[in-house]
Amino acid sequence: AGYSQPTLTPSGDIIIAGGATEEGNFTPYSTALLFPVATATVASADAQGSSRLVVAVGIAAVVALVALAVLLTVRRRKAISQRVPSAPGEMPAADASDVPADITGLIRSKRLFCRSTLKTADIADELGIPARVIAEAVRKETGLTMPQFINTCRIEYAKQLLLQQPGIKLYVLATDVGFANESTFYRTFKSQTGMTPLDWLAINGEPS
Repeated sequence: AGYSQPTLTPSGDIIIAGGATEEGNFTPYSTALLFPVATATVASADAQGSSRLVVAVGIAAVVALVALAVLLTVRRRKAISQRVPSAPGEMPAADASDVPADITGLIRSKRLFCRSTLKTADIADELGIPARVIAEAVRKETGLTMPQFINTCRIEYAKQLLLQQPGIKLYVLATDVGFANESTFYRTFKSQTGMTPLDWLAINGEPS
């Protein structure tokens, strides 16, 4: 319910502390509730001289705790339901000072594009930046959409690997740079460079 567990004091009373703020976050300083069970029990026993009343007071205290827990649960769920849900991959609006100047450089340096199932939302989670901010920054820096930019990064990295490992198998190279299969890699490479990977390597590789 957003509250701490009931605590029994040495004197026999019950304390519950904490609660949820208006934003739904738990804080131990929100509320402090004291249930003087021991005092009521002793007073009742002294005044009435009956153990039945002592039991009744204890039961009443337990019922009150249960009712309080139910009430707090309802309030917490209501608060959560009133929040405006974010779209998948979206985060709260970021302050301009929190957004790195070179988002494309971060994506390249971290080689996030090597994941074949990569989505803008995944990049947002990795960098801690809203997905829409990332997409806008990529478009501004490169003039490309996110899918186009990611494929460009993959082909650039594939060229590096071809030069470093001339004998690498194309299907291995394709998966290493983030393509789901060799045919997609082959088609994208040729589309961006105007030649096949092996033709490109023959031109750009070191002379044998």
